[in-house]
Amino acid sequence: MEGNKIVPAIRRYATVAAAVAALTMGAAAPALAVEGPGAGGPEKVSGSNWSGFSNGARLNAEIWIETWASGGCADWTSSAFITSGSNPVSGHDWIKNTTKFDPWGVSPSVTAFGQSGDPIQGSWTNNNGSRGSYMSGSLCTNWRTVGVTGYETATAYYNGQTKVVTAST
Repeated sequence: MEGNKIVPAIRRYATVAAAVAALTMGAAAPALAVEGPGAGGPEKVSGSNWSGFSNGARLNAEIWIETWASGGCADWTSSAFITSGSNPVSGHDWIKNTTKFDPWGVSPSVTAFGQSGDPIQGSWTNNNGSRGSYMSGSLCTNWRTVGVTGYETATAYYNGQTKVVTAST
């Protein structure tokens, strides 16, 4: 009976050791789900989502991040924009783009928006009658970062309604 308890314990230890080894070795490879290169462009991860207004217009949230190896940098772009419907009213309607990067790994860190940490975020609001709020830049990680999840939250006051929608990579 004693021998039957040892074998499952050894199997659990071997499974945990294999998982730790795979995570450690995999830290040097891209850890994000990847879309194939489009038209010769860089590989990227992306996400999008939308919510509708009562007048048929849509609030859209989109985010794109180029893939990279751990400890490297990648370009990113995020968008919050309204499609269809009448134009937003300058000084009255507004649209806000909030982008957040959440790194994961062992003591991970990400740098963007002139700040470093775990997680970090930046935002931009337009109230000048524009249909969108757009941001882009470079995202860098430390060598202990295995991957990064990006979140784009679009918030708008338009057509007398406030809408919020989030997309993630």
